[in-house]
Amino acid sequence: MQKRENFIVLCTTVLFGILSRALVGIPYMVWSHFDKTFLLSFLLWALYTGIMYCAVKAAAVSSGRRITLFTASLLFGLTAACAKTGFDALTGLLLQKSRALFLASSLNTLIFGSAVILFLYFRIIRPCASFQSDTSCIKKRIQKYAGVLILLAGTYIAVSLCIIRRLPPDSSFTGMPESTLAQPLYMNAILEAGNIARYTRSLSTVSAVFCTLFFLTLWIALQNTAAKESSNHTRFL
Repeated sequence: MQKRENFIVLCTTVLFGILSRALVGIPYMVWSHFDKTFLLSFLLWALYTGIMYCAVKAAAVSSGRRITLFTASLLFGLTAACAKTGFDALTGLLLQKSRALFLASSLNTLIFGSAVILFLYFRIIRPCASFQSDTSCIKKRIQKYAGVLILLAGTYIAVSLCIIRRLPPDSSFTGMPESTLAQPLYMNAILEAGNIARYTRSLSTVSAVFCTLFFLTLWIALQNTAAKESSNHTRFL
């Protein structure tokens, strides 16, 4: 990919992390709560994946109409957002009202975002570029970044678990514990709700930071896994 398209991908990823934290916390769509958070999360995923597709496709295919590219990007973004909604709905159906849903909502972002990046790379960039067929060289470059990706994912999970362990056992993803909701909002209930909100904000910050770093590292790793024959492509690190 050329410098401009790579710059767009990296900036879009950083912006996605910042906007996610500022607007919704974790861009997870709770199927039973069609509120502002659901809509904003859907739009964030649609815009992020759509812009990524547009940048990658523009770099891979130099010719073509812009209106066709924008239409394809819009369709890809909406399709990806719908897929993320289904992924989140399935997760919520399996875990329902448990503290595990807090961790699952964070991991869903990491897994789905990584899947989109891998799809764009192997389905669009790699088939349209010239790569050397030396698989041993590719494996060495993969190992260079694998340790960083594993460290980021492991640290992310460990920190998230430490935060989630501080939540009350009957906490739900959408708010206060059911035991708190069943009683009048006395001072202890208000304080408990405040603690949950504080831990949720911390979890959102951790998710935004580590997911952004993971996506950036993954993208850079994929761009450097194979030695490109053309000097028009950009190398990182």
